[in-house]
Formats: sequence, C-alpha cells, structure tokens
Amino acid sequence: MSLWSVDARDVINHTRSPGGDKFTKFVDSLIRSQAFAGGLPDAFVHTNIQTNQPDGGVDTLVKAPIPNDPTGRFGVPSVWQYKARAAVDVRKAQLLRELQNPFVKSNLLQGGAYRLCVCDSIAAPKKANWEALLRIEARKLNPAAPDPLVVSADDLAAWASRFPSLVVEFFRPELAGAALPLRIRAKSVIGNTPLYIDVQARMEVETAIMNHIAFSVSCKHSILVLRGASGSGKRRFLCECLSKIPGADGTVLYVDSEDVGRVARTLLVDQSVTAILVVDDCDTETRVAAAQLIQGHEHRIRAILVDSASRQACPDDAIWIDPLPSQVITDILDRNFPGVPAERRLAYLKLAGDNIRFAADMCANDRQTTVASGKGAVPSSVPDYLAVRLTQQESKVAEALSLQMKVAFKGPAQEEIVLLSYWVGMDKDELIEMANRLESNGGVVRKVGRYFRVAPAVAARALLASAWKTRAEYDPAAFLMRIPPRLLPSFLDRVQRDASPEVRGSVSSYFLQWATTLQPQSLADTATTDRIIALARIDPKPYLSILRNLVHKASREGTLNLLSQAENGRNPRRKLVWLLQDLGHLQEMFDEVESVLLELAVEETEPNIANNARRIWTELFRIHLSGTPTPFRRRMEPLKVRLLSERREVVSLALDALDGIFEELAVGHPSPTLVAGTIPPPDWRPSTLSEERECLEQAVQLLRELSHGEDSLLVTGSHRIVISRLRHLLRAGYLDDVVAMFEARNISDELRASLLEVGEEFVQYDVDRDSEKPEQAEAYVLQVRQWIDSLIPRDLHGRLRVLVGKASHRDSTSAGEESWLAEIRALATKYQQSPTSLLNDVEWLFSDQARSAETFGRELGELDEDARFLDVVLEATRHHSRIEFAKGYVMGLMDSRPHLTGRLSAGLDEMEVVAPRAAFDLSIGIGDAASPVSRALRLYDKGLLTPIHLGNLLRGWIGHSIGDREFRELFGRLVDAATKGKDELARQLALESLTARIEQKKRSGEAPVVAHRQTRILIWKLIEAGGFVTAEECLHWLVVLKELMGAEPTRTIRAAVKGLFEGEYALSDDAEKVSVVLARANPDEVMREVGRLLLSSRHGRRLDITHGRSLFSAIPHENTMNWLRSNGRRGAQKIARFLPAPRSTPDGQMFVPPLTEFVLTEFEDDESVFDEFCAGSWYVGGLAGDIAGRYREAEESAKRFLSHPLRRVREWALRATHDARESAERWRLYQEEIDLE
Repeated sequence: MSLWSVDARDVINHTRSPGGDKFTKFVDSLIRSQAFAGGLPDAFVHTNIQTNQPDGGVDTLVKAPIPNDPTGRFGVPSVWQYKARAAVDVRKAQLLRELQNPFVKSNLLQGGAYRLCVCDSIAAPKKANWEALLRIEARKLNPAAPDPLVVSADDLAAWASRFPSLVVEFFRPELAGAALPLRIRAKSVIGNTPLYIDVQARMEVETAIMNHIAFSVSCKHSILVLRGASGSGKRRFLCECLSKIPGADGTVLYVDSEDVGRVARTLLVDQSVTAILVVDDCDTETRVAAAQLIQGHEHRIRAILVDSASRQACPDDAIWIDPLPSQVITDILDRNFPGVPAERRLAYLKLAGDNIRFAADMCANDRQTTVASGKGAVPSSVPDYLAVRLTQQESKVAEALSLQMKVAFKGPAQEEIVLLSYWVGMDKDELIEMANRLESNGGVVRKVGRYFRVAPAVAARALLASAWKTRAEYDPAAFLMRIPPRLLPSFLDRVQRDASPEVRGSVSSYFLQWATTLQPQSLADTATTDRIIALARIDPKPYLSILRNLVHKASREGTLNLLSQAENGRNPRRKLVWLLQDLGHLQEMFDEVESVLLELAVEETEPNIANNARRIWTELFRIHLSGTPTPFRRRMEPLKVRLLSERREVVSLALDALDGIFEELAVGHPSPTLVAGTIPPPDWRPSTLSEERECLEQAVQLLRELSHGEDSLLVTGSHRIVISRLRHLLRAGYLDDVVAMFEARNISDELRASLLEVGEEFVQYDVDRDSEKPEQAEAYVLQVRQWIDSLIPRDLHGRLRVLVGKASHRDSTSAGEESWLAEIRALATKYQQSPTSLLNDVEWLFSDQARSAETFGRELGELDEDARFLDVVLEATRHHSRIEFAKGYVMGLMDSRPHLTGRLSAGLDEMEVVAPRAAFDLSIGIGDAASPVSRALRLYDKGLLTPIHLGNLLRGWIGHSIGDREFRELFGRLVDAATKGKDELARQLALESLTARIEQKKRSGEAPVVAHRQTRILIWKLIEAGGFVTAEECLHWLVVLKELMGAEPTRTIRAAVKGLFEGEYALSDDAEKVSVVLARANPDEVMREVGRLLLSSRHGRRLDITHGRSLFSAIPHENTMNWLRSNGRRGAQKIARFLPAPRSTPDGQMFVPPLTEFVLTEFEDDESVFDEFCAGSWYVGGLAGDIAGRYREAEESAKRFLSHPLRRVREWALRATHDARESAERWRLYQEEIDLE
C-alpha cells in the first residue's frame, strides 16, 4: 500500500475517540472536500456536531446532489449519521430507530437518502444485511426512497485516499516533510499576524485563483503562476484565498520545490486522486517540469506556483502581485497587535525597513523590549532591538553568521562552519546548536538546506556592523589577516552588500597594497580576478583605477586574452564586464568604466553574448537606455575623442556607437538594485521632447562634420550610418542635413543607388498620410521626392549605375517599385537604341555593383528582336563569375525569341571550353533545348562542376521536372562523391534530394522511389557508408529508412540496429524509432541483429541505455528468452543492464517483468549478470528536473521488494535502496545550494 493511501485500520486507530469528535471532523472534511471537487456550493452542506446524543442526532445534511460524484453516495440529497464506535456495539433495534429521527424522516419523505458511517470494518454480508433492514424501514416511510447506504471504515479509507491532503492531516503526519495540508501550512504562514486584511486591489487576482482551483470549471493551463517581490505578502494572500473556500483545504497540498516532481508523479499514478499543489519559491525549471507532468490531468490535479521576482522578469502568463500598500501594512499591525501603542507599531515598521515579518516579530516581543529598555521606548535602531531580542550568546552566533552570505553546516561544504568557528573563536557544535535555536525562535537566522544565513537584510547589516565593532574595529588588519581563504569571497560579498562606508573603507585599505602589486598576467588567475572585482564593488574608485591600468597594460603587451581563458568553466572576463556594466550606473565612474570597456571591446572574445564588452560600450552613448546617469552632452565628449583616435579599430567602434544613437528600438538591461553599497540613480534620459531633439541634433551635427572631413574611414563610416538610418532621419525631418552631407562631394553611383533605394522605402512606408497637417506632410514628401530624383543622373551611363545598382524587388506591387520597373524598361529601350553604350557598360553589368542586373538583362533580352547583343553577352560571360545579367538576358530572349534556341545552345557548347560553369548556369535558363542534365553530367564527369551544381539541378527548373532516369544519373554521381570521395557536402546534398524525391512521389501518387532496383542500390550504398552526424542529416536518414522498410525489411533492420550502435546521439535517437517499429513486426530478426552486435568485441558496449531499454521493451520477451537460451551467460551479461526494473502495480502488488525474472532466475549465480542489471536498473533519467525526487521514488519502490521470494530481487532491492537514498540526499543538497545562489 502506498504511503499516500490509507486502510480501515488507519481510520479506526486515528479517528475513533470518546465523544466521536475526531471521527466527525474527519467525515465532515471528506464530505466538504467531495463537494468542493464536484463543484457543489458549500451552502448546500450543513454540519451540526451532535456527537454524543443518545438518539444518534443527525450530523450532516447535503441538500443537493454533488455533480460528477465518483463515490456513488451523493446522487441525491442525503442525510448523514456517524457512529465512532465498533460495529458490534451497533444493535439491530438501534439501526431501525435511526430512521425514526424526525429530521431523518423528513428528509426521506422529501426523496432524500440516508447514509450511516461506522468507524469499523464491516464484513460484506453484515453490511448488506444492515442496508437491507434500513431499506425496508425507509420504504415504509417513502416507497420511492433511495437505497440507504452503510459506509464502513474500509469505504472511508478508500474515499480518503482520493484526497492526499486529508491523508497527511489525519493519518500520515510523517509525510509533512514532503507535503503540508493547508490547515497546517497556514499556521506557519500566519505566524504572528493571525488577523488578515483583504486588499481591494487584489480582488481580480483572487477571482483568478478561485477559478483556477474550481475543478468544476475547465482551465486552459494546469498551473497558475503567482509572482511578486519579496515582502509583497503573496504567500499569505494565497493562503487566505484558499482558506476562504470550504472543502478546498482537503485538496490543497503545499509542496517544496524540490519535492513537487516526486509528489506529483506519485499522485498521478492513482487516477482517482484530486489535489491542488502549491509550490513556494518555484524556479523556472520546476515550473516547466510541473507543467509537463500535470498537463492533461487538470480535471483532477492543478498547481499554483509562487515565486519571488522583479516585475520586469515576470512572464506574460504569470500573475503579478503588487507589494502591499504602506497603509495596509500598518493596518495589519494595528489589528494583530492592538496592545502595542500605535506610535510604537509605526516605529517598529520603520525600523524593520517595511519588512512586515520583522516588524511583526518586533511587535510580538514588545513587552520584552519595554521591560529591557526600562523607559518603555522603542529601540532607536535595529542593533538596539537585537541587543534586547537576543541573548549575549545568541548575538555572538548571529554576528558570526553575518560575516558570510551563507555558511554550510553539513554536506560536502561543511568545512565552512568549521573554518568560521575557528575564525571567530567559537566551538563548532555550540555554533550550530545556537544557530538552530535562532532559526526556530530568533527572527534573524534562516536555514536553507545545508546552509545558515542571516535575514532580513536590515538585520544582516546591523549584525555585521556589530560583529565588526566587536572583532575588528580595534585592529582591522589582524582580523582580516585571519580570514580563511575559503571564506574570503563570501565575506567580501557580504561587505559589498551590507557594510557601512567605514567598514568598506577599512577592508579596501587592507587589500589595497596587495592590489598594487598585481601584473597583467595576474588576471589569468581566476581567484585573483574574483578578488579584485569584489573589492572594486566595495570601493570602486581605487580598484577600478588599478583594473584600468592592468587592462591597458595587458592590451599594450598583447596579453589581454588571458582574461578569456576559463578555469573550471569560470570566465574572468565575463565577471569583469558585469562589474563594469554595474559601475557604469555611477556617474563619477563613467570615465574609468568607458576606458576599460573600450579596451575589452577592441579585443572582443564573446561575440555571441548580448551584453559583451563591445555592446555595453557602444550603448553607453545612446540617448535612451544607456546604462549610465551621465548626461548625453557629457558622454558626447569622449565619443568625439574616440572618433579622432589614431587606432583604426577604436574609430570603427566609435562609429558603431554613433550609429547606435539613432537606434529606434533600443533594448536595455535591468539596472542593479545596489552598486557599491548605494542605490544607483536611474539612467539619464531627456526630460522633454525638445531636450531629446537637442540630443539628436548633436548626433546629426557630428555626422555632418565627419562627412565633410578628410579621413576616408570617417567619411565612409558616416555615409554608412546615414544610409542605414536614413528613414529615421527623414521621418525626424532632417532632410536638409542629409542633403548637406552629400552635396559637397562627388558621391559614387553605388552610394546614389543605396540612397535612392532607402529614400523610396521612406516614401512608400513612412509617410504619415493621416497627419494633422497634411499640406505640410505633402510638401515635405515632395521635397524628398525631388531629392531622390536629383540622385538619378541625367546621362545614360549614370542612370544605369544608379537604377540597376538598386536592389530589385520584382515581387512588390508598390507604386514605387512599378515606377522603378518602368524606369528599367525605359533604360533598356535606350540601350537597345544605342548598342555602343551597352558595349561601354557591359563590364559593369557583370560586377557586384549591378544588384538588379538580372532584371535589366531580362528587359533587354525581351526587346532585342534580332539578338544583336547575344554574342557580346556570351563573350562577356566567359570572363566573369557573376553572370546574373547574362541569365536575365537569356531568359528574356527565350521568352520572346524561342527560335534562337539552336544558336544559344551552340554558343554554350563553345563556352564550355573556357567557362563550363557559366555554360551550365545559362543552359538552365534555356531549358530542355540546351540539355542541362546531360550537359551537367558531362561537365561533372570532367571535373568542371561540383556536387552543388548537381544538387541544384535535382530541384528541377521552371517548366521541367527531373525524370526517374535523370534522377538516378544525378543522384548516382552524388552518392559516388559521398562514398568514394568522402565528400560531406555531397552526402548532405544526396540525402536532401532523396528525401525531397520521396515526398514528391508521395504527393503525386507515383510509384515510390525505392521501387526501382537500381535506385535502391544507390540508396543502400549511401546509407551503409554512414557518417551521418548533424540532426538534419539524421532526419533525412530516418525518412529514407522508413521508405526502405517495405521493400527490404531485413537489410533495413541491419542498418537501423547498426545506427543504434555506431551513430552519434542524434542518429541513434532516430535509429531507435525505426528499430522499435521493426522489432514489433520482425522481433526475431531484430533480436538476432542486436544480439550479434552486442556480442561483438567492437560494438558490445556501445548501445545507449535508454535506447536499449526502448528496444528490448518492443521485442516480445519470449523472443529475447529464446535468444538467451542459445547464447547463455555471455548473452545475459550483455543484455542485463537493459532489463526493466521491478516495480509496483497500481494496486500495490510487487511485479517483476517476465524477462527480468527469467534472467535473474536462470543466471542467479552469475555475479556479472547481477552487477550489470543493478548498474542499469537504477538509471533515473537525464540530469534535469527533480533528480533527487526521482531517486526518492526509486528508494520507496525498491523497499517493497526486500521480501520478494527471488534471492537476486531481494539483493537488488537492498542495494538499490541504499544507492537511491545516498543519491537522493546528494542531489537534494546540490539543488538547495543552487537555489540559495
């Protein structure tokens, strides 16, 4: 029987008591829980505890049926009586008298039903006899009366097992470590403030919670996420919401984040269980795992996840709970501590930093404070309060703990508590004992997993100050000198977060001499870099100056890359960038931060990280979201200096920063809450639209100056910025400035083309045609159009370069694009009329600058009636690699002059000699008449084309689909290149074209690709060569293998199983899918092939455990047993690790899978077989989610088999429980440490 279920003995032992109050409370809870689960309002359930009336007074009335009742007891209104006694004490005459109760009689006459609950097991015959007697008596009163029912302890046990919260509350208090019922959890949540105040602003959230937990209402998501900042009262609010609903407490379970996976999986096993899981401090990983587990079971299992986070980090699907208003906090203290004068309550709240828990602790200990102070005054500070609240010894322990952010007292890191006790001169055991006492009754120490920590922050700051005064103030150097190296990082972290300026200064001064001895190569040591970064957070000015000198010197010496050499996965450079990003929020640190970031940005080694040094440095100069409170005008000064630097790489960076000023969709980074012990000011931003305009004008003016300078890098860079931001500049009304940036120079045709393209985009997409002043808007657009027109030269040569230099958008239907196409057609007409002009420009048409050369070529080809330009185009094609103009011209010529096919084909034949690839490309434009397939094969066989050309051809071309023979010819060449030449690209192209062909045949309903024998030979040649690595290749491989199943199953089996053993992970994943399907249809063949590879010396240990398990579960165990009978011990040793582990059935019975039982029986004396089985049977899945929980489940499952009749199963259970217990504890401690971080 599961720990989460109960039996009749549990009901009798835990609820039978004199007076019957426990039994009544238990059954009432059951009824209300069932009503809640079914959606019956509580107003229809009436309880009246009359537990000791001699006439058996009525206990509960259910005035309406409960919808969707799974018990069969609530189909009609019903009256309930409880007997908290043994069945032998219930007499026949007494049974009959029960129905004579006036209230019972009235209910029966109205068509209600009678239910009798007895706190005892009742044999089935006796129970049936009782119900028959009651039925006869009820029918005397009402012939149509529903059948009375007797509900025994066995019935109640099965019923209660549907509600795990009631199981824990009434029967399994030992489970409270993993899950707490609402009524028990509420006690700790309520704490010192039992009286609650509803907040009107939260009513909408309360409604959302009520709807989510109502099982009678369907919900879209199985989980509801509540988020709010620490101290917002979200946990108390949720607890109060749940407590308002009668019956809900029988379904609510509070579960720790680390236990939710295990608890949820346990509850999901029993399909009758109803529960609402509430998870505190839930991280993203737990949230995702919980959603995946519960999804699909929301009709009976739902979850509410509570998390502390910032508003910015709150996901869209979470409900954000705002902090309690100050007045509400005040009212809470007023109601709960009326005996504490109002002025004292307010003083406590202020003293606690608005932390309601700490303030409540102060109010709860007000009398102690009053007596201790003598004068009855509120302590003037947190230290004064703690001096009264804590004993001298408690203070010493709390102060010692405050020297660290957290201290491990058990587990692998327990050395920390030993070192701390040595440092502060205390006994370790005494320190731990006192810390535990403070955790339960002290208000300032929290125990999280294997760590102690001091909380809240106001207490930590006070205790740290006291610890420093007591232990270090007289001789800071002596105190700091004794810090164990292992504790130093955490101490420095505590100082930078919570120390006073005086303490920060003392710590800074002590380490300053050490820091001045550092050399650039010191940055390669992670511990050294971590320390100086921590010190820079404590006292930025001196240490950032030292860091700047080190970074600059390392840059000059070429050793800056040492920062990027990660040690044990820790990258000093990343931490340094984080430091600089944070210190940038201090205006006085701007110059130092900018200088260091610049050097790191110049030698950027983290290009794929969003907040790398280059990105952070360039963002410093933005108008908005700059990450600094330094005014924009002040930041422009160093930017101008960088633009004039002699270092070209610095100039390039500065140009990027200038470009970023015009970024319209800037994305910022969250600001730190504390920097160097102070709350940083907000980022600078314009206070008015006119101030923002002034900033933009400064940037535009700087662009103008750069564009008129003599430095080619700056001129080119400024032009690049203008083009990339042209639409923004034009929208902002800077047309005159843009014009001025280009009018003084003879700009290139390429630049004109880019300006023309972007300018037309502005006119098409950005003009505000609904402007409040349409006449001004139209006038401005007219000016932009005039400027665009002025960019197009009047001469034919210039127009070609500008119009054809612009990118083509032939699919666009905009007016601007149509106008441009009309210009292209007119231009083609001009060149048709002036052949000499084309000869002069043909070289440019084959260049990269002619971005729309194909469009122009097509228009020219359609106009060229007598193909006067054909020879010129073909000749030029021979000498250029970029032949888009020729392609367009040939397609246009063929569209209008198909009779020229022969002439074109002959020209291509001649071209093959000097430009084979160009001849091939043009042949596709001509089509079948130019025989592109045979031409491609001929050229490929001569080594003049690459597999890429064949791959492109296999896709077909306009008006032509590749035939089966052509496909085999082309595909065969790719297969040869992939298998003989080991060409990876050819293998990829062959797979892609093959899968595309397979899908094409399926869509058209034609015979499958593998129907042709020669094609199959080529496919097998490719498949059996192997080498598939990428996920995309493996996907193609899967498609092909599935296609081959029907044609050649035996060979397909061999290939699939080989993929399981030899493939990379992605391939073996797909091989498993194929192998499982084949194993179900061809078990003997698959088992033979798997066995052959398992027994081979090369492949025997290469089958992944998850894939092996999946495969052997698909092969019927009889087939595997037959193979084992032939291969004996050696075979058993090979498959033992893939055998399924013993498990419990849903009804709690032990079950050993037949194959496992066969192996452990037949090879009982073979230790190798047993060891392999144990090694594989306790694999609990990947290293993600609730790992500790899975091991705990494994332990509980294994315990049941300690009494199994098979010796090897008992031994396995003994070993498994021990290993699982150790693993669960190890992973639990690890997760606690991660969560605490």
